[in-house]
Amino acid sequence: MLKFLKKNKTFSVCLMLTILCFIAGILFNAIIDSNVRSDVSNNILMMVKNINKNEFNLNLIINKVFNNFSFIAVLWSFGMAVIGIPIVLFLYSLKVFMFAFEFISLFNNLHLSNILFIFVYLSPKLLNIIVYFILLYYSVNYSLVLFRLLFLKKNYNIRSITRRYLKILLFCLLCGLVTALFESLIVSKFLLLLV
Repeated sequence: MLKFLKKNKTFSVCLMLTILCFIAGILFNAIIDSNVRSDVSNNILMMVKNINKNEFNLNLIINKVFNNFSFIAVLWSFGMAVIGIPIVLFLYSLKVFMFAFEFISLFNNLHLSNILFIFVYLSPKLLNIIVYFILLYYSVNYSLVLFRLLFLKKNYNIRSITRRYLKILLFCLLCGLVTALFESLIVSKFLLLLV
């Protein structure tokens, strides 16, 4: 594993960024007012309680699919620009930071007795972070290839690299669809049993 990380610097940077943003989200949670932390947990609990047990909620599915698809499309699009790396890194960092903040807020307010609720609630978000990480890695790589091609005059088979980048987009969109359906149809109903 260490050999892979040393050899693949882009992956190492993406992994380090994920770890740092996760830690930053936890630390930020520690310094804010406890009322804000409890508000986060209370809002999540209220949202779960407001899910109708009997109805098929098409709006929830559409919103989740739209949110996943739009974020994936934005990351992928900025990966196609030479100047897109800072934007892609910032957007991904924000998602990881928010995930860590939500995790620690829930954990602080609901404690270990509700660990199953926390795990179930955050599982689709964690799956999305993994999908975004894959896309981040390939976006940064694609931007670096474009930079080397344009400014350093390196020789790359841009057609095959672009084809692979398109396949990554399709894979991430498919994963985004699956996690949106999982969150809307399965997780939301399961959470009702745990509240």
